[in-house]
Amino acid sequence: MQTLRGHTNWIWSVAWSPDGHKIISGSNDQSIRVWDGKTGQCLQSLQSDAWVMAIAPSPDGKTLASGGVDRAVWLVNLDTGESLKKLQGHDGWIWSVAWSPDGQLLATGSEDGTIRLWDAQTGECLNVLQASQMRIFSVVWSPDGQRIACAGSDSTVQIWDINTGQCLKRLEGHTNALWSVAWQPAGRLLASSGEDDTIRIWEVDTAKCLKILRIDRPYEGMNIAGATGLSKAQKATLQSLGAVEKG
Repeated sequence: MQTLRGHTNWIWSVAWSPDGHKIISGSNDQSIRVWDGKTGQCLQSLQSDAWVMAIAPSPDGKTLASGGVDRAVWLVNLDTGESLKKLQGHDGWIWSVAWSPDGQLLATGSEDGTIRLWDAQTGECLNVLQASQMRIFSVVWSPDGQRIACAGSDSTVQIWDINTGQCLKRLEGHTNALWSVAWQPAGRLLASSGEDDTIRIWEVDTAKCLKILRIDRPYEGMNIAGATGLSKAQKATLQSLGAVEKG
């Protein structure tokens, strides 16, 4: 096991290069670092004008997309560190950046409640998907490149058709904000996780939740019915950590 040291503030996003040889990280220290995945050596440090919240290397490993507090998407040559394009249009922090499977398009999710689809070659914004009032923290492409799933502050997962710009499904069940959504490589299932301390596994076609994964809380199942000397506030705290009160 190795610890890669060099950032001086929170690290918000980490990704492997497609060839599996490099690790890329983005941080609140306004830098992106490229590491040798085998030795842990920092190969390159790219400076940014703002906190970096999201990074994603292109499928061919040649271009890095990043987004953050400055509301812009930056495209950088991963070999040389040269800045290639700056994509602007979002009105809030960018929390997620994702390449289409063929590397032709970019999807970005923002606090402004929109997903923007960009032509990676020209930098043109092709479409804006309005996800209600939700702040979007995670976007991911379907394996076939025809749909996008997003998740954020309203506790739902939304699935969008990129060709029609229509929201096809809303997956409901979480009880708090969602920070991550992932599409199964086979395309049949989605996984989502959030602040309700659960991971949910969804069947995409039916929008059915197939399984809920939860790590036991510190006092999961402890019966405090006979406990003495506890105030109401203390009991409430223990119950929030999994304790129960059964007579």
